[in-house]
Amino acid sequence: PERQPVVLAAGQNETTVTFDLLAPREPGPHPLTVQLAARDDFKADDVRHAVLTVRRKARMLTIREGDAARLWEVAIDTLGAFENTSRTPEEADRENLTNYAVVALGHLPRIPGTLWERLQTYVRGGGGLAILPGGNELSTADYRDGRLMPAPLERLTEAPGDKPLFWRRFVGGHPLLEPFAVWSREANPDFAQDDLRPFVRRFWQVGPLAKSATVVAAYENNQPALLERIEGRGRVLLFTTPLDARRLDATRLDQWTNYWQYSSFGLVLIDRSTRYLAGETAVAETAFRCGVEPSARLPMPLVPPYTLEGPGIAGTERDLKPPAATGELGLPSARQPGVYLVRDGRKQAVAGVSLDIAGSESDLTAVPPEEWEKLLGRSAVVAPESGAGLRDALSAGSAPLELLPYLLLLLLAILTIEGLFANRFYGSATSPGTEARAA
Repeated sequence: PERQPVVLAAGQNETTVTFDLLAPREPGPHPLTVQLAARDDFKADDVRHAVLTVRRKARMLTIREGDAARLWEVAIDTLGAFENTSRTPEEADRENLTNYAVVALGHLPRIPGTLWERLQTYVRGGGGLAILPGGNELSTADYRDGRLMPAPLERLTEAPGDKPLFWRRFVGGHPLLEPFAVWSREANPDFAQDDLRPFVRRFWQVGPLAKSATVVAAYENNQPALLERIEGRGRVLLFTTPLDARRLDATRLDQWTNYWQYSSFGLVLIDRSTRYLAGETAVAETAFRCGVEPSARLPMPLVPPYTLEGPGIAGTERDLKPPAATGELGLPSARQPGVYLVRDGRKQAVAGVSLDIAGSESDLTAVPPEEWEKLLGRSAVVAPESGAGLRDALSAGSAPLELLPYLLLLLLAILTIEGLFANRFYGSATSPGTEARAA
């Protein structure tokens, strides 16, 4: 273990100690423990726990024909968040889809029914699916399959008035769009500037939304730009324009979108969308205080059943309930200070959390008299002079009000009134008429 000296000056009760460590090469959660070598009588605050998570590069499967999704593949490789594998639909039939966090349908002209069936099982198990439609070459019948489509593709539509149709400005409201809204407010990225805002010249209009589908982002005419569908424990994202640099036609230089012209929007959109499908919406909290039920965020795709190991965990407490579709998993059995690891169905550690007592529980700093007086009243705190006894200190302050005699008198009055009412009630119940009828 690494050791560092702790030096405190007179009157100093806290300091910062830095450890320079090399992160482990093995992906997954790794427990960390920091403790004082010299222990005191209150041992609970002499140690602190943490979890260092080394992320493994998630895997992605892009299903495409030829070079139809070439720009998508280059973007994924450039971003570096995923290890991408490209396959044709026929080759994808031999792939185990559960090995991939995200599957992308890259501008496929046709989608076989058998592929939809396999994708449905994959998404329901926790996988993420991105649907990138092509143009006139695609079969709209294949993109109206109700098993996973957030909404059916109806027809290609030109932007009204032969003018670009802009996306609505980013204001958040959805986890995928929240970073765009924050960047637009605080960083002024290129795609938030008026002359570089994302727009389309041609897009797919969609039909009625599926029961579990929502519109994530829309154009200024309120037509959907990006849709989401929750299916089982997984998600599906449908773009309404191709994510490439195709032109409107062979005789015009204008592209369907400006995502790739003088703007980073296309790259950022792919990055945030694929991370969202893989379950990364925000940095997961891993440090909790005792007394608060911790939770862990599991990586996609989910591989149940999940078990828990850590301090005090035994018997059936090891078995965890199925996680939510988002991968969030409550850990009610984790109560003691320490590090807890969650293992998946393959016995691999996939998430971890740490618990520690709150620092305030070991803070022995005296509470100011003013705070006590707010709670107990004025002159409730007596500061004895040096050498003074307890009786003298108490007599110097205001004498407390003795409430016990008053409480006893009140109890006596209540009992007396109760007795009077009881006598009158039972007296009326045994009237002379009643006794005569009884005889």
